[in-house]
Amino acid sequence: DGVTANTTVTLQLRPIVTAPVVALAPPLTKYNADTKIILTAKIIANYDCLGVWSILDTSLAASNSTFTVSRTVMTSEAGIFYFQQGIPASTLSPGGSYTIRFTANYINSTIQSVYAQITLVINRGPVGGAMEIDPASGTALTTSFTISTFNWNDEPVNLPLFFTYKQLLVPSPQLAASATSPQLLI
Repeated sequence: DGVTANTTVTLQLRPIVTAPVVALAPPLTKYNADTKIILTAKIIANYDCLGVWSILDTSLAASNSTFTVSRTVMTSEAGIFYFQQGIPASTLSPGGSYTIRFTANYINSTIQSVYAQITLVINRGPVGGAMEIDPASGTALTTSFTISTFNWNDEPVNLPLFFTYKQLLVPSPQLAASATSPQLLI
């Protein structure tokens, strides 16, 4: 017979590519609505990545232009990346709960994207209370005023309640002769 055959097979080896690893810094128990919130994502990646912050509450994402979704490309051959997202004060509603997601994937890769998400709970302030000032009027620096507050309701985790009195100096419309004279308001 004497038949022989030869063949050549060329193999192109590619490194095993694993998806990036994403972790988010743990959130606080609650956030106050009037406070800026800073979120931090940690990404462990072997190649250039695209990272995207998003909010899963579609009504907020669609109606509130102050929360902008951030997209960033992290360019480095390998390493650990930290990426922060700020949510401006008064963006999230008191008493609300919002799910925030950070998604990462390699650029130009078929590896599926990965994500981590957290839920932010926004504190609802105390309700139902009242404040009284006695006497209702008087002369500054000569009349003693008693300021009382009572009947406030809040979640037990927020107790005890603390309060602050501040003074606000505003121009007094009653003082026509010196319109820039301040009047003390409490």
